[in-house]
Amino acid sequence: MDLSKSTRNAFKKKYGYDPITISFSTNNAKRRQWNSWRTSQLASYVKQASRSVRQTKKDILLGVFILPPEFTECGQDVGKFKSYIDVVLPMSYYKDWDFTPSWVYGKNSGILYDTQKKAKNTSIIPTFDLPSSTQKDSYKTIFKKTQKNYPKIKCINYFIYGKWKESHFKKIVYYWKLQCNFSYTIKNETEDFMISQRFHFLCYTLSYYCMILNASIIIKESPMHLQRCVQHNGNHKKSTMKIWLFFH
Repeated sequence: MDLSKSTRNAFKKKYGYDPITISFSTNNAKRRQWNSWRTSQLASYVKQASRSVRQTKKDILLGVFILPPEFTECGQDVGKFKSYIDVVLPMSYYKDWDFTPSWVYGKNSGILYDTQKKAKNTSIIPTFDLPSSTQKDSYKTIFKKTQKNYPKIKCINYFIYGKWKESHFKKIVYYWKLQCNFSYTIKNETEDFMISQRFHFLCYTLSYYCMILNASIIIKESPMHLQRCVQHNGNHKKSTMKIWLFFH
């Protein structure tokens, strides 16, 4: 939660009291006022960013990674900025937060349910950690149930900390087959290498043509900063520009 001096001063100027005095252990009027203000501030930033980059390149695909909507203290309400983005990518790291796999694909609760309820018709791409060997069955269930309960979701996104390695690409290939219900297996090392190289190329093009922006850092910068970045990266005529905003 952001309780920096500048944030506290801005809130105090509007409401007349310091948010540090709010009791965050109970559900009270001041806490709700604080959460509402923070989500509106973040939505305003997304609006500015969207307007700025699209003035430079209209066909940019703008996406936002969000934490689970139930984590209200994060100040992320996709319902307030859905009209300014094309894609929302909910961080579906169920194991990190001690949830069961059903928390991802539940029809009446969970991260996809909550995200869809707020995002409405905005495209959703759930984001996952690369699974461990013990999670094979869990991920297979997640893929199948997600396809069944949320048929509009057509793809998923993987995330890791640090540098991508060859072993990561192979793992993606393996779980990609589970997701797509592929029936064949890799027959030899040559085919294994070819598939892996395709993913190398995919990740290379993504890293080359996509801008990864951390809102917690660039939120202090002018939207013109985004515009210059887009102009610099938009010189590639064959590129498909995408901008993902990380909110932490």
